[in-house]
Amino acid sequence: MKNGFLKIAASSARIAVGDVTGNCSACVAETQRAAELGAKLIVFPELCLTGASCGDLFRQSSLISAAERELERFMSETAEIDAVVFIGLPVRFGCNLYNAVAVTHKCTLLGIVPKRILISAEKRWFAAGRDKFPMTFAGQDSIFGADMLFIEDGDAIELEIGVAVGSEIFDIDSFARYHAKDGATVIVNPAYDPEGAGRIERRRELLISESRKLRCAVIRAESGIGESGTDGICSGASVITENGRVLADAAPFAEDGLICTETDLELLRAERIRDTDFESEDSDYFYARFELEKAETELTRAIPASPFIPEGEREREERFELLFNIQSRALAERIKRARSTGAVIGVSGGLDSTLAVLVAARAIELCGFDKKRLIAVTMPCYGTTERTKGNAEKLSEALGADLRIIDIKAAVSQHFSDIGYDAEKRDVVYENAQARERTQVLMDIANGEGALVVGTGDLSELALGFATYNGDHMSMYGVNAAMPKTLMRFMVAHSDDGYER
Repeated sequence: MKNGFLKIAASSARIAVGDVTGNCSACVAETQRAAELGAKLIVFPELCLTGASCGDLFRQSSLISAAERELERFMSETAEIDAVVFIGLPVRFGCNLYNAVAVTHKCTLLGIVPKRILISAEKRWFAAGRDKFPMTFAGQDSIFGADMLFIEDGDAIELEIGVAVGSEIFDIDSFARYHAKDGATVIVNPAYDPEGAGRIERRRELLISESRKLRCAVIRAESGIGESGTDGICSGASVITENGRVLADAAPFAEDGLICTETDLELLRAERIRDTDFESEDSDYFYARFELEKAETELTRAIPASPFIPEGEREREERFELLFNIQSRALAERIKRARSTGAVIGVSGGLDSTLAVLVAARAIELCGFDKKRLIAVTMPCYGTTERTKGNAEKLSEALGADLRIIDIKAAVSQHFSDIGYDAEKRDVVYENAQARERTQVLMDIANGEGALVVGTGDLSELALGFATYNGDHMSMYGVNAAMPKTLMRFMVAHSDDGYER
Protein backbone atom coordinates (compact mmCIF):
# COMPACT_ATOMS: atom_id res chain seq x y z
CA MET A 1 0.00 0.00 0.00
CA LYS A 2 1.83 3.03 -1.29
CA ASN A 3 1.04 6.52 -0.01
CA GLY A 4 -2.41 5.41 1.11
CA PHE A 5 -3.39 3.83 -2.23
CA LEU A 6 -5.03 0.39 -2.15
CA LYS A 7 -5.42 -1.81 -5.22
CA ILE A 8 -9.04 -2.93 -5.56
CA ALA A 9 -10.91 -5.08 -8.08
CA ALA A 10 -14.40 -6.12 -9.14
CA SER A 11 -15.06 -9.21 -11.24
CA SER A 12 -18.10 -10.40 -13.19
CA ALA A 13 -16.90 -13.97 -13.24
CA ARG A 14 -18.20 -16.18 -16.06
CA ILE A 15 -20.67 -18.47 -14.28
CA ALA A 16 -23.44 -20.89 -15.18
CA VAL A 17 -26.69 -20.92 -13.22
CA GLY A 18 -26.75 -23.82 -10.78
CA ASP A 19 -23.21 -25.01 -11.59
CA VAL A 20 -21.78 -24.35 -8.14
CA THR A 21 -18.56 -26.29 -8.68
CA GLY A 22 -17.81 -24.60 -11.99
CA ASN A 23 -18.71 -21.19 -10.58
CA CYS A 24 -16.32 -21.69 -7.66
CA SER A 25 -13.53 -22.61 -10.06
CA ALA A 26 -14.25 -19.48 -12.11
CA CYS A 27 -14.07 -17.32 -8.95
CA VAL A 28 -10.79 -18.95 -7.90
CA ALA A 29 -9.30 -18.20 -11.32
CA GLU A 30 -10.50 -14.59 -11.22
CA THR A 31 -9.13 -14.16 -7.70
CA GLN A 32 -5.73 -15.40 -8.82
CA ARG A 33 -5.81 -13.08 -11.83
CA ALA A 34 -6.76 -10.07 -9.71
CA ALA A 35 -4.06 -10.92 -7.17
CA GLU A 36 -1.46 -11.02 -9.97
CA LEU A 37 -2.46 -7.42 -10.72
CA GLY A 38 -1.80 -6.57 -7.07
CA ALA A 39 -5.44 -6.39 -5.86
CA LYS A 40 -5.86 -6.56 -2.09
CA LEU A 41 -9.64 -6.27 -2.14
CA ILE A 42 -11.67 -8.34 -4.63
CA VAL A 43 -15.45 -8.26 -5.07
CA PHE A 44 -17.69 -10.77 -6.85
CA PRO A 45 -21.38 -10.33 -7.74
CA GLU A 46 -24.43 -11.13 -5.65
CA LEU A 47 -25.11 -14.90 -5.33
CA CYS A 48 -22.33 -15.64 -7.82
CA LEU A 49 -21.54 -19.13 -6.44
CA THR A 50 -24.97 -20.42 -7.46
CA GLY A 51 -26.17 -17.76 -9.85
CA ALA A 52 -28.68 -15.13 -8.76
CA SER A 53 -31.36 -16.24 -11.21
CA CYS A 54 -31.84 -19.79 -9.87
CA GLY A 55 -35.47 -19.08 -9.02
CA ASP A 56 -37.15 -21.99 -7.23
CA LEU A 57 -33.88 -23.94 -7.34
CA PHE A 58 -33.08 -21.97 -4.17
CA ARG A 59 -35.54 -24.30 -2.47
CA GLN A 60 -33.29 -27.28 -3.21
CA SER A 61 -31.17 -28.32 -0.23
CA SER A 62 -28.56 -29.82 -2.55
CA LEU A 63 -27.88 -26.41 -4.14
CA ILE A 64 -27.56 -24.67 -0.78
CA SER A 65 -25.28 -27.36 0.65
CA ALA A 66 -23.13 -27.29 -2.48
CA ALA A 67 -22.66 -23.52 -2.08
CA GLU A 68 -21.40 -23.96 1.48
CA ARG A 69 -19.09 -26.79 0.41
CA GLU A 70 -17.68 -24.85 -2.53
CA LEU A 71 -17.04 -21.79 -0.38
CA GLU A 72 -14.85 -24.01 1.78
CA ARG A 73 -13.00 -25.13 -1.36
CA PHE A 74 -12.68 -21.52 -2.51
CA MET A 75 -10.97 -20.55 0.75
CA SER A 76 -8.66 -23.57 0.55
CA GLU A 77 -7.58 -22.82 -3.03
CA THR A 78 -7.01 -19.09 -2.34
CA ALA A 79 -5.28 -19.61 1.02
CA GLU A 80 -1.98 -18.21 -0.27
CA ILE A 81 -3.52 -15.06 -1.75
CA ASP A 82 -3.19 -11.99 0.47
CA ALA A 83 -6.49 -10.36 -0.41
CA VAL A 84 -9.89 -9.82 1.19
CA VAL A 85 -12.54 -11.40 -1.04
CA PHE A 86 -16.30 -10.77 -1.05
CA ILE A 87 -18.29 -13.54 -2.70
CA GLY A 88 -22.09 -13.93 -2.89
CA LEU A 89 -23.98 -17.11 -2.05
CA PRO A 90 -27.20 -18.33 -0.40
CA VAL A 91 -26.77 -19.10 3.31
CA ARG A 92 -29.21 -21.19 5.33
CA PHE A 93 -29.61 -20.72 9.07
CA GLY A 94 -32.42 -22.36 10.99
CA CYS A 95 -35.63 -22.12 8.97
CA ASN A 96 -34.50 -19.17 6.86
CA LEU A 97 -32.48 -18.73 3.69
CA TYR A 98 -30.48 -15.54 3.21
CA ASN A 99 -28.99 -13.78 0.22
CA ALA A 100 -25.55 -13.22 1.72
CA VAL A 101 -21.93 -12.31 1.07
CA ALA A 102 -19.08 -14.32 2.55
CA VAL A 103 -15.96 -12.31 3.42
CA THR A 104 -12.72 -14.28 3.32
CA HIS A 105 -9.05 -13.57 3.85
CA LYS A 106 -6.66 -16.34 2.95
CA CYS A 107 -8.25 -19.39 4.61
CA THR A 108 -10.30 -17.45 7.17
CA LEU A 109 -14.01 -16.72 7.01
CA LEU A 110 -14.14 -13.21 8.47
CA GLY A 111 -17.93 -12.93 8.43
CA ILE A 112 -21.18 -13.39 6.53
CA VAL A 113 -23.22 -10.32 5.61
CA PRO A 114 -26.88 -10.87 4.64
CA LYS A 115 -28.94 -8.66 2.37
CA ARG A 116 -31.06 -6.55 4.66
CA ILE A 117 -33.50 -4.89 2.25
CA LEU A 118 -35.13 -7.23 -0.27
CA ILE A 119 -37.09 -6.41 -3.40
CA SER A 120 -40.49 -8.07 -3.73
CA ALA A 121 -39.37 -10.93 -5.98
CA GLU A 122 -36.58 -11.97 -3.60
CA LYS A 123 -38.99 -12.46 -0.71
CA ARG A 124 -40.22 -15.61 -2.44
CA TRP A 125 -36.98 -17.35 -1.42
CA PHE A 126 -35.02 -15.20 1.02
CA ALA A 127 -35.51 -13.67 4.45
CA ALA A 128 -34.21 -10.19 5.34
CA GLY A 129 -31.04 -10.42 7.41
CA ARG A 130 -31.80 -8.10 10.30
CA ASP A 131 -30.22 -10.03 13.18
CA LYS A 132 -26.64 -10.68 14.20
CA PHE A 133 -25.56 -14.01 15.65
CA PRO A 134 -22.63 -16.45 15.71
CA MET A 135 -22.81 -19.41 13.37
CA THR A 136 -20.70 -22.25 12.05
CA PHE A 137 -20.41 -22.19 8.27
CA ALA A 138 -18.05 -23.79 5.75
CA GLY A 139 -16.29 -25.52 8.60
CA GLN A 140 -15.53 -22.34 10.57
CA ASP A 141 -17.02 -20.39 13.45
CA SER A 142 -18.03 -16.98 12.21
CA ILE A 143 -20.43 -14.04 12.70
CA PHE A 144 -23.57 -13.44 10.65
CA GLY A 145 -24.97 -9.91 10.49
CA ALA A 146 -25.52 -6.79 8.38
CA ASP A 147 -24.01 -4.37 10.91
CA MET A 148 -20.42 -5.46 10.46
CA LEU A 149 -17.24 -3.68 9.41
CA PHE A 150 -14.06 -5.35 8.20
CA ILE A 151 -10.96 -3.57 9.46
CA GLU A 152 -7.32 -3.92 8.42
CA ASP A 153 -5.57 -4.31 11.76
CA GLY A 154 -1.93 -3.92 10.73
CA ASP A 155 0.09 -0.75 10.40
CA ALA A 156 0.12 -0.83 6.60
CA ILE A 157 -3.00 1.26 5.92
CA GLU A 158 -6.20 2.53 7.47
CA LEU A 159 -8.86 0.42 5.78
CA GLU A 160 -12.44 -0.13 6.95
CA ILE A 161 -14.93 -1.92 4.69
CA GLY A 162 -18.71 -2.10 4.81
CA VAL A 163 -21.00 -4.27 2.70
CA ALA A 164 -24.29 -3.29 1.03
CA VAL A 165 -25.78 -6.10 -1.03
CA GLY A 166 -27.42 -5.42 -4.37
CA SER A 167 -30.04 -2.71 -4.73
CA GLU A 168 -30.09 -1.94 -0.98
CA ILE A 169 -27.21 0.49 -1.47
CA PHE A 170 -29.71 2.86 -3.13
CA ASP A 171 -32.38 2.49 -0.43
CA ILE A 172 -33.19 5.47 1.79
CA ASP A 173 -32.34 3.31 4.81
CA SER A 174 -29.24 1.74 3.29
CA PHE A 175 -26.71 0.32 5.71
CA ALA A 176 -24.01 1.94 3.55
CA ARG A 177 -24.74 5.24 5.30
CA TYR A 178 -24.40 3.69 8.73
CA HIS A 179 -21.20 1.96 7.64
CA ALA A 180 -19.76 5.28 6.51
CA LYS A 181 -20.72 7.07 9.71
CA ASP A 182 -19.06 4.29 11.69
CA GLY A 183 -15.82 4.75 9.76
CA ALA A 184 -16.02 2.70 6.55
CA THR A 185 -14.13 4.34 3.69
CA VAL A 186 -14.85 1.51 1.24
CA ILE A 187 -18.35 0.19 0.52
CA VAL A 188 -18.52 -3.17 -1.25
CA ASN A 189 -21.63 -3.68 -3.39
CA PRO A 190 -22.04 -7.18 -4.89
CA ALA A 191 -25.03 -6.88 -7.24
CA TYR A 192 -27.41 -8.60 -9.62
CA ASP A 193 -29.35 -6.18 -11.84
CA PRO A 194 -30.63 -7.33 -15.26
CA GLU A 195 -30.12 -4.69 -17.92
CA GLY A 196 -32.64 -2.38 -19.51
CA ALA A 197 -32.55 0.87 -21.41
CA GLY A 198 -30.85 3.56 -19.34
CA ARG A 199 -30.13 1.34 -16.32
CA ILE A 200 -26.34 1.48 -16.66
CA GLU A 201 -26.35 5.28 -16.80
CA ARG A 202 -28.75 5.51 -13.86
CA ARG A 203 -26.64 3.16 -11.72
CA ARG A 204 -23.49 5.12 -12.50
CA GLU A 205 -25.12 8.39 -11.51
CA LEU A 206 -26.41 6.90 -8.25
CA LEU A 207 -23.04 5.34 -7.38
CA ILE A 208 -21.21 8.58 -8.16
CA SER A 209 -23.65 10.43 -5.93
CA GLU A 210 -23.37 7.84 -3.15
CA SER A 211 -19.58 7.90 -3.12
CA ARG A 212 -19.55 11.71 -3.04
CA LYS A 213 -22.16 11.90 -0.30
CA LEU A 214 -20.47 9.25 1.88
CA ARG A 215 -16.89 10.37 1.09
CA CYS A 216 -15.96 6.80 0.21
CA ALA A 217 -15.04 4.37 -2.53
CA VAL A 218 -17.87 2.15 -3.81
CA ILE A 219 -17.02 -1.13 -5.55
CA ARG A 220 -19.99 -2.56 -7.44
CA ALA A 221 -19.48 -5.99 -8.95
CA GLU A 222 -22.28 -6.60 -11.44
CA SER A 223 -23.47 -10.05 -12.55
CA GLY A 224 -22.28 -11.04 -16.00
CA ILE A 225 -23.79 -12.66 -19.05
CA GLY A 226 -23.56 -16.15 -17.54
CA GLU A 227 -26.73 -15.39 -15.58
CA SER A 228 -30.03 -16.67 -16.96
CA GLY A 229 -31.82 -14.63 -19.61
CA THR A 230 -35.29 -15.73 -18.51
CA ASP A 231 -36.16 -12.54 -16.63
CA GLY A 232 -33.47 -10.35 -18.15
CA ILE A 233 -29.87 -10.40 -19.27
CA CYS A 234 -26.95 -9.16 -17.16
CA SER A 235 -24.12 -7.20 -18.75
CA GLY A 236 -21.31 -7.35 -16.18
CA ALA A 237 -21.09 -3.54 -16.23
CA SER A 238 -19.20 -3.28 -12.93
CA VAL A 239 -18.07 0.14 -11.76
CA ILE A 240 -15.77 1.58 -9.09
CA THR A 241 -16.39 5.13 -7.88
CA GLU A 242 -14.51 7.29 -5.39
CA ASN A 243 -15.66 10.55 -3.81
CA GLY A 244 -17.89 11.50 -6.72
CA ARG A 245 -15.88 10.24 -9.70
CA VAL A 246 -15.62 7.01 -11.67
CA LEU A 247 -12.24 5.31 -11.27
CA ALA A 248 -12.93 2.25 -13.43
CA ASP A 249 -15.83 0.62 -15.21
CA ALA A 250 -16.45 -2.39 -17.40
CA ALA A 251 -18.04 -2.09 -20.81
CA PRO A 252 -21.42 -3.86 -21.04
CA PHE A 253 -21.06 -7.49 -22.20
CA ALA A 254 -17.27 -7.22 -22.28
CA GLU A 255 -15.33 -10.46 -22.70
CA ASP A 256 -13.08 -9.54 -19.77
CA GLY A 257 -15.21 -8.91 -16.70
CA LEU A 258 -12.38 -7.83 -14.37
CA ILE A 259 -11.72 -4.19 -13.53
CA CYS A 260 -8.87 -3.12 -11.28
CA THR A 261 -7.72 0.26 -10.00
CA GLU A 262 -6.51 2.02 -6.84
CA THR A 263 -8.46 3.94 -4.24
CA ASP A 264 -6.84 6.79 -2.31
CA LEU A 265 -7.58 6.02 1.34
CA GLU A 266 -5.65 9.03 2.60
CA LEU A 267 -7.76 11.32 0.43
CA LEU A 268 -10.95 9.76 1.78
CA ARG A 269 -9.73 10.10 5.37
CA ALA A 270 -8.92 13.77 4.79
CA GLU A 271 -12.36 14.36 3.27
CA ARG A 272 -13.99 12.70 6.27
CA ILE A 273 -12.04 14.87 8.71
CA ARG A 274 -13.14 18.01 6.86
CA ASP A 275 -16.78 16.92 6.87
CA THR A 276 -18.14 17.25 10.40
CA ASP A 277 -21.32 15.34 9.45
CA PHE A 278 -19.35 12.14 9.98
CA GLU A 279 -19.75 12.02 13.73
CA SER A 280 -19.23 8.71 15.52
CA GLU A 281 -22.34 7.31 17.11
CA ASP A 282 -22.99 4.58 19.65
CA SER A 283 -23.50 1.44 17.58
CA ASP A 284 -23.88 -2.29 17.89
CA TYR A 285 -21.35 -3.00 15.16
CA PHE A 286 -19.19 -6.10 15.06
CA TYR A 287 -15.65 -5.46 13.84
CA ALA A 288 -13.95 -8.31 12.00
CA ARG A 289 -10.22 -7.75 11.81
CA PHE A 290 -7.60 -8.94 9.35
CA GLU A 291 -4.05 -7.98 8.48
CA LEU A 292 -2.64 -7.46 5.00
CA GLU A 293 1.01 -7.84 4.19
CA LYS A 294 2.92 -4.65 3.43
CA ALA A 295 3.41 -4.21 -0.29
CA GLU A 296 4.07 -1.53 -2.87
CA THR A 297 1.03 -0.43 -4.87
CA GLU A 298 1.67 0.06 -8.57
CA LEU A 299 -0.43 3.03 -9.64
CA THR A 300 -2.42 2.66 -12.84
CA ARG A 301 -5.07 5.36 -12.29
CA ALA A 302 -4.49 8.80 -13.74
CA ILE A 303 -3.44 11.38 -11.14
CA PRO A 304 -4.06 14.87 -12.56
CA ALA A 305 -1.10 17.22 -12.39
CA SER A 306 -3.54 20.09 -11.83
CA PRO A 307 -6.31 18.64 -9.65
CA PHE A 308 -8.30 21.89 -9.55
CA ILE A 309 -8.48 22.19 -13.35
CA PRO A 310 -11.38 20.40 -15.13
CA GLU A 311 -10.29 18.34 -18.12
CA GLY A 312 -12.92 19.34 -20.68
CA GLU A 313 -12.60 22.77 -22.34
CA ARG A 314 -16.27 23.63 -21.89
CA GLU A 315 -16.25 22.54 -18.26
CA ARG A 316 -13.07 24.56 -17.67
CA GLU A 317 -14.61 27.72 -19.11
CA GLU A 318 -17.79 27.29 -17.06
CA ARG A 319 -15.79 26.63 -13.88
CA PHE A 320 -13.47 29.63 -14.41
CA GLU A 321 -16.35 31.97 -15.19
CA LEU A 322 -18.15 30.85 -12.03
CA LEU A 323 -15.03 31.35 -9.91
CA PHE A 324 -14.36 34.76 -11.40
CA ASN A 325 -17.96 35.80 -10.71
CA ILE A 326 -17.71 34.53 -7.14
CA GLN A 327 -14.56 36.57 -6.56
CA SER A 328 -15.74 39.78 -8.17
CA ARG A 329 -19.30 39.76 -6.81
CA ALA A 330 -18.13 38.92 -3.30
CA LEU A 331 -15.70 41.85 -3.41
CA ALA A 332 -18.40 44.14 -4.80
CA GLU A 333 -20.73 43.21 -1.95
CA ARG A 334 -17.99 43.83 0.59
CA ILE A 335 -17.26 47.28 -0.90
CA LYS A 336 -20.95 48.22 -0.80
CA ARG A 337 -21.57 46.98 2.74
CA ALA A 338 -18.46 48.73 4.04
CA ARG A 339 -19.72 51.95 2.42
CA SER A 340 -16.42 52.15 0.64
CA THR A 341 -15.78 54.31 -2.40
CA GLY A 342 -13.30 52.08 -4.20
CA ALA A 343 -10.47 49.58 -4.01
CA VAL A 344 -6.72 49.91 -3.56
CA ILE A 345 -4.47 47.13 -4.79
CA GLY A 346 -0.74 46.59 -5.05
CA VAL A 347 0.17 45.48 -8.57
CA SER A 348 3.51 43.74 -9.03
CA GLY A 349 3.15 42.28 -12.52
CA GLY A 350 2.95 38.72 -11.17
CA LEU A 351 0.12 36.21 -11.52
CA ASP A 352 -1.52 36.77 -8.14
CA SER A 353 -1.80 40.54 -8.36
CA THR A 354 -2.84 40.29 -12.03
CA LEU A 355 -5.86 38.14 -11.17
CA ALA A 356 -6.67 40.30 -8.16
CA VAL A 357 -6.67 43.53 -10.17
CA LEU A 358 -8.86 41.95 -12.87
CA VAL A 359 -11.31 40.84 -10.18
CA ALA A 360 -11.21 44.28 -8.56
CA ALA A 361 -11.88 45.96 -11.89
CA ARG A 362 -14.99 43.83 -12.40
CA ALA A 363 -16.10 44.56 -8.81
CA ILE A 364 -15.74 48.32 -9.34
CA GLU A 365 -17.81 47.96 -12.48
CA LEU A 366 -20.50 45.99 -10.59
CA CYS A 367 -20.62 48.73 -7.95
CA GLY A 368 -21.30 51.29 -10.65
CA PHE A 369 -18.18 53.31 -9.77
CA ASP A 370 -15.92 55.15 -12.14
CA LYS A 371 -12.97 53.02 -13.27
CA LYS A 372 -10.60 55.46 -11.55
CA ARG A 373 -11.95 54.26 -8.19
CA LEU A 374 -9.71 51.25 -8.73
CA ILE A 375 -6.39 52.56 -7.45
CA ALA A 376 -3.54 50.38 -8.71
CA VAL A 377 -0.25 51.01 -6.94
CA THR A 378 3.06 49.68 -8.15
CA MET A 379 5.94 50.11 -5.70
CA PRO A 380 9.37 49.40 -7.18
CA CYS A 381 12.21 48.67 -4.80
CA TYR A 382 15.27 46.40 -4.60
CA GLY A 383 14.95 43.61 -7.14
CA THR A 384 12.10 45.11 -9.16
CA THR A 385 12.69 44.50 -12.86
CA GLU A 386 11.55 46.65 -15.75
CA ARG A 387 9.57 43.67 -17.07
CA THR A 388 7.39 43.20 -13.98
CA LYS A 389 7.03 46.94 -13.44
CA GLY A 390 6.12 47.40 -17.09
CA ASN A 391 3.53 44.60 -16.95
CA ALA A 392 1.90 46.17 -13.91
CA GLU A 393 1.73 49.57 -15.58
CA LYS A 394 0.32 48.25 -18.88
CA LEU A 395 -2.35 46.18 -17.12
CA SER A 396 -3.48 49.05 -14.91
CA GLU A 397 -3.66 51.44 -17.84
CA ALA A 398 -5.60 48.92 -19.95
CA LEU A 399 -8.19 48.61 -17.20
CA GLY A 400 -8.55 52.38 -16.90
CA ALA A 401 -7.43 52.30 -13.26
CA ASP A 402 -5.83 55.15 -11.35
CA LEU A 403 -2.19 54.05 -11.64
CA ARG A 404 0.19 55.31 -8.99
CA ILE A 405 3.91 54.58 -9.11
CA ILE A 406 5.54 54.97 -5.70
CA ASP A 407 9.22 54.16 -5.38
CA ILE A 408 9.74 52.84 -1.83
CA LYS A 409 13.49 52.33 -2.05
CA ALA A 410 14.30 55.49 -0.09
CA ALA A 411 11.78 54.64 2.65
CA VAL A 412 13.12 51.08 3.03
CA SER A 413 16.72 52.32 3.04
CA GLN A 414 15.85 54.82 5.78
CA HIS A 415 14.24 52.00 7.78
CA PHE A 416 17.39 49.88 7.42
CA SER A 417 19.44 52.82 8.66
CA ASP A 418 17.08 53.37 11.61
CA ILE A 419 17.40 49.76 12.83
CA GLY A 420 21.10 49.45 12.00
CA TYR A 421 20.61 46.77 9.37
CA ASP A 422 23.14 45.95 6.64
CA ALA A 423 21.17 45.78 3.39
CA GLU A 424 23.86 43.56 1.83
CA LYS A 425 22.78 40.59 3.99
CA ARG A 426 19.84 39.72 1.72
CA ASP A 427 18.08 37.74 4.45
CA VAL A 428 14.50 37.64 5.78
CA VAL A 429 14.74 41.20 7.15
CA TYR A 430 15.69 42.42 3.70
CA GLU A 431 12.64 40.79 2.10
CA ASN A 432 10.08 41.49 4.84
CA ALA A 433 10.91 45.16 5.23
CA GLN A 434 9.92 45.74 1.61
CA ALA A 435 6.67 43.80 1.99
CA ARG A 436 5.70 45.68 5.17
CA GLU A 437 6.49 49.04 3.60
CA ARG A 438 4.29 48.22 0.61
CA THR A 439 1.42 47.22 2.92
CA GLN A 440 1.79 50.45 4.89
CA VAL A 441 1.61 52.49 1.67
CA LEU A 442 -1.53 50.65 0.53
CA MET A 443 -3.25 51.00 3.90
CA ASP A 444 -2.52 54.71 4.13
CA ILE A 445 -3.75 55.36 0.60
CA ALA A 446 -6.92 53.40 1.34
CA ASN A 447 -7.53 55.41 4.51
CA GLY A 448 -7.15 58.62 2.57
CA GLU A 449 -9.44 57.50 -0.25
CA GLY A 450 -12.11 55.78 1.85
CA ALA A 451 -11.36 52.58 -0.05
CA LEU A 452 -10.60 48.94 0.79
CA VAL A 453 -7.19 47.30 0.38
CA VAL A 454 -7.60 44.18 -1.80
CA GLY A 455 -5.23 41.33 -0.90
CA THR A 456 -3.46 39.36 -3.62
CA GLY A 457 -2.02 36.31 -1.78
CA ASP A 458 -3.27 32.91 -3.00
CA LEU A 459 -4.24 29.77 -1.09
CA SER A 460 -0.94 27.99 -1.70
CA GLU A 461 1.07 30.90 -0.29
CA LEU A 462 -1.18 31.28 2.73
CA ALA A 463 -1.20 27.54 3.46
CA LEU A 464 2.59 27.35 3.25
CA GLY A 465 3.16 30.56 5.19
CA PHE A 466 4.81 32.13 2.17
CA ALA A 467 3.74 35.64 3.10
CA THR A 468 5.11 38.37 5.36
CA TYR A 469 3.37 38.63 8.71
CA ASN A 470 1.76 42.08 8.95
CA GLY A 471 2.93 42.55 5.38
CA ASP A 472 1.37 41.13 2.23
CA HIS A 473 -0.85 38.77 4.21
CA MET A 474 -2.77 41.83 5.49
CA SER A 475 -5.73 43.33 3.61
CA MET A 476 -9.39 44.22 4.03
CA TYR A 477 -10.42 41.48 1.60
CA GLY A 478 -8.26 38.76 0.02
CA VAL A 479 -9.90 37.80 -3.26
CA ASN A 480 -7.41 34.99 -4.01
CA ALA A 481 -7.47 33.39 -0.55
CA ALA A 482 -9.25 30.26 -1.85
CA MET A 483 -7.28 30.01 -5.11
CA PRO A 484 -4.43 27.45 -5.29
CA LYS A 485 -1.33 28.43 -7.22
CA THR A 486 -1.97 25.78 -9.91
CA LEU A 487 -5.25 27.51 -10.77
CA MET A 488 -3.91 31.06 -11.04
CA ARG A 489 -2.50 31.03 -14.58
CA PHE A 490 -5.69 29.49 -15.99
CA MET A 491 -7.85 31.97 -14.11
CA VAL A 492 -5.82 34.94 -15.34
CA ALA A 493 -6.15 33.80 -18.96
CA HIS A 494 -9.88 33.29 -18.60
CA SER A 495 -10.74 36.37 -16.57
CA ASP A 496 -8.69 38.61 -18.84
CA ASP A 497 -10.62 37.34 -21.86
CA GLY A 498 -13.92 37.54 -19.99
CA TYR A 499 -13.26 41.11 -18.89
CA GLU A 500 -12.45 42.19 -22.43
CA ARG A 501 -15.70 40.66 -23.63
